[in-house]
Amino acid sequence: MKLLNNKIFLVVFNILLISSCVPYKEIVFMRSNAKSNDTLSVQNRYNYYKIQPGDVIDIKVSSLDPQSVAIFNKNVGVNQTNQVNDASIYLNGYSIDDSGYVSLPIIGKILVKDLEVPQVKTVIENKMKSYYKFSSVDIKLMNFRVTIVGEVNAQGSYPVYRDQANILQLIGMAGGFTDVADKKKIKIIRKEDNVSKMFYINLGDSKIIGSEDYYMQPNDVVYVEPLRAKALKVNAPTIQLALSALTFIIVITNLLSR
Repeated sequence: MKLLNNKIFLVVFNILLISSCVPYKEIVFMRSNAKSNDTLSVQNRYNYYKIQPGDVIDIKVSSLDPQSVAIFNKNVGVNQTNQVNDASIYLNGYSIDDSGYVSLPIIGKILVKDLEVPQVKTVIENKMKSYYKFSSVDIKLMNFRVTIVGEVNAQGSYPVYRDQANILQLIGMAGGFTDVADKKKIKIIRKEDNVSKMFYINLGDSKIIGSEDYYMQPNDVVYVEPLRAKALKVNAPTIQLALSALTFIIVITNLLSR
């Protein structure tokens, strides 16, 4: 009887121990079959974000006569301490209206909906030529913000100041993964044409690098799911209590069986 109880205890203990451990392959991500000195060759399939109603862009116009184009240039997103300010972005930036137009002084309305940022630059430059012989235009998307929640060390909404921000850069801004993050099942919620779609990416596979889903889009929401090991970690006090109770029962049973 004593031997049987001890075996039961050992079986239960080993099951809990094994199930609570996170395998090495779950901790490492971007695994590849390539050798250590091989170069991973990928094709960059990044597509620029297409401007949508409600977006805010910054337009900077340069000319041989700066005073003549000063009316177009605003101090977008910069406050008195030269720090980026979200409220200032929306108040001073050029907002895209519900019909997809941006309104510029002197020039008037220009349709920019569904155009990529480089295309918007070209369209506005062509419009400028009718008014200014020598001028150039620089366009930046100002409302590029991505939210990440779940198993990262610093959940939150992060501004992105580049055209090509990928999922790894976002995770870096969020302080990296926690120990129980499921890197093979990262959920991304993305809004396109007023319709939200949801898909998963697998950071356990190096082939994700360079794919279209590898790059972030404005207003993406990223959810990093937990591994099953987290449930055991959360329930560790309860499991410990159960093991203590089981140990107590086995000790009492052994004493009574003598």
